[in-house]
Amino acid sequence: MLSFIAASSVTAMLAGSPEPAAQRPADLPTIPTVTISVHSAPSISPAIIDQTLDEASAIWRPTGVTFKWQKVDARRAEATAPQPTRPRVMIDDRRGTPRGAASPIGWVNFVDDEPDGDIHVSHANADRMVLTVGGVNGATRRMTPAERFLLMGRTLGRALAHEIGHYLLKSKEHTTNGLMKGRRTLKEFIDADRGGFEVDTSQREAIVRRIRELAPI
Repeated sequence: MLSFIAASSVTAMLAGSPEPAAQRPADLPTIPTVTISVHSAPSISPAIIDQTLDEASAIWRPTGVTFKWQKVDARRAEATAPQPTRPRVMIDDRRGTPRGAASPIGWVNFVDDEPDGDIHVSHANADRMVLTVGGVNGATRRMTPAERFLLMGRTLGRALAHEIGHYLLKSKEHTTNGLMKGRRTLKEFIDADRGGFEVDTSQREAIVRRIRELAPI
């Protein structure tokens, strides 16, 4: 579960796009592409969904891990059970289970030690967090749709990248830094700099083994 805590002060870069992610190193061996179906609530703007998927892809790109996103009508998500070897992303307004004062932006449910195949990302919780930009009066701050979509895409995409890590690592554990850090400040979610969302070498090796075990997934 990835949750957020409010930062005492935030300087958000609302104009422009995030800093370009490092390109996939040429010397990395080819890794099978991970296919993930994407089910989003009809009320969520397609622009936010696209930015979410682009952000998650950008975070993972330096590791050599790539994704094929298959968008599916949200109504079909309830008709089929999740599969541990065929992940699906659920982007909707479910709020998950709070831990203390922290609200989850994303979570993965486990059955024993195996992820059930669903990767949840909460648009509602992310939206509530983005509305705090600017301090106590942030909810009334005037943003253009483009600015709002930019911050939502960063937030949801970074949460999604983290939860994909739980799925691929088959682990509920968090680290003190890097992509698998469990609690984030508002600034970490919305800043243009993706620093702090890196995958370390040992994690990458475990993830690549997992992908090869499941290929094609």
